[in-house]
This record gives sequence, structure tokens and C-alpha cells, in this order.
Amino acid sequence: MTGPRRTGWVRAGLALVALLAAGVAGAKPLGLVATLPPYAMLAEAVAGDGAEVHLLVRRGHDPHHYEPGSRDRARLESADLVVHNGLGSQHVEQVVRDAGVSRFAVADVVDFEPVRDDSGATNGHIWLDPTIMTAAADALAERLAELRPDSAADFRERAEAFRRAVEAADGDVRQRLDDLPVRQVVTYHPGFDYFFRHYDLEVAGTYLDLRGNEPGPRQVTELIRTLRESGIPALFGEPQLPADPIRALADEAGVAVAELDPLGFTESVATYPELLRLNARRIAEAYDG
Repeated sequence: MTGPRRTGWVRAGLALVALLAAGVAGAKPLGLVATLPPYAMLAEAVAGDGAEVHLLVRRGHDPHHYEPGSRDRARLESADLVVHNGLGSQHVEQVVRDAGVSRFAVADVVDFEPVRDDSGATNGHIWLDPTIMTAAADALAERLAELRPDSAADFRERAEAFRRAVEAADGDVRQRLDDLPVRQVVTYHPGFDYFFRHYDLEVAGTYLDLRGNEPGPRQVTELIRTLRESGIPALFGEPQLPADPIRALADEAGVAVAELDPLGFTESVATYPELLRLNARRIAEAYDG
């Protein structure tokens, strides 16, 4: 084939290649919504640059009292997938369930042993166990592959990279916490029970229960006695919760107050491994002086 006909075929082929390339380049990013910062970190790590991740509960807000604004509602309605906990009493969970959108519930896709309180209620703060988050990354990669089959290998590679980074942080945290002089902790809120269990630390008491109820006089007396008799040097609060009650309890018990960050609200924290290391450093500093 020669002459004008061949030239026409070449031009048509080049035009088709250009059209396909433009389609790939202009492909609409995956629209992901994450309820909490740790899940936004997870989604960003696994989905990569081909996704836009919108966070619902932003810095300084409490997921138990979250109310969506118009922007959040619009993002929920248009989302390809919502990454959320799937467990717990946070109001943000109810908002997601009521939205009627496609959901990726971490508690539904990962096998784990629940932490329960004295009433048998399940503690929902599962994202602070690194083994749960690495398993969630693998499951999320598979779910995203269903949405974008052409990117399946990339999602899986990024999930594996996330696993390696989390496992490295996990090793650093364990090494840092293994030599604590005291192996018991008392917290304001039961947000770190999975974290402490993973690192072989015993939760000797919490100020608030899972439902957010404050203790009565007898429970306060027991907490003060636990703090004094166990040699626990500090009581741990959280940035999204009121500081006055925990400071009063710490003053009465004669211990310091330290702050842990369960949600990644600290400005220097951009990734999940950084969140693990931050909390380990704060625990070690509070206990080692």
C-alpha cells in the first residue's frame, strides 16, 4: 500500500493514539471520602495520585458529634467509595450509613479480636492497631481494583508499600515501648485500647466510658488509687476532648498530664506511620521523664 491511501491510514492511526492518550490523561480521578484522618491516610497511600480524597472529620473536631456541612454532603453524594470504620458510636458513622453510598467498612473486611468493655460493648477504635490497618490496605486495593481494573497492579503495589512502611514504624514503636518502667496506663477516653493491646500495655482505667459517660465519685476514687498505687507517672488525654476534667484528676492523683493523638490532628503528622511514631514518642516521654 503506497501513496495517499497509506498516508491516510497513518494519520488515522496517529489520531486514534492521540485520542486514547487524551482519554487516559483526562480520566476522572476516583472520588474517595474518608471519615477520619487515619482512613484518609490509608486511602491516599493505596489510591495514590489517581484519586481525590475528601476528609469529613477535620482537625480539632470530634467524630462523635460530627455534623456534615453542604460541602461534605455533596462529596458524599458523588463519591465512588467512602472509607470508614464500620463500627462504633461516632455520629459520622451514622451519617455515612444514611448517605446510601458505596462504602468500604474496615471492620467488615478485616478479621480482628474485638476489645470489649465490662458491659460487652465493642470498642470501635480499631484504626490504632497497625495490623488491622495493613490488612485494610490489602482489602482496599482489591476494592479499588474493582472500580479501576486498569490500575489494579498499582493499587496492590501501593498497598504493599504501605504495609512495609507501617511494619517499619511498628518495629520502631515496639522497641521504644518495650522498656517502659511501668506497663499500665490510664486514659481519659478508651481510644487507644487496640494500640495498647498491640504493644502489650495494660489499660488500668479510663475516665470516660465507651458511651462518653463521666465516672461517679466511687469510680473517680478508684482511678486516683490506681494512679497512685501503680506508679503510673502520667494520665493521657486527647486533643479533641475537654482538658479540665483530666487535669483535675491528675492534680488529685499527683501525676502529670500528657496528650495522645488518636486521629492524626497534629499538624506534623501526614501519614499513618508518623501517627504511630508520634504517640509512641509521647508515651515514652511521659513515662521516662
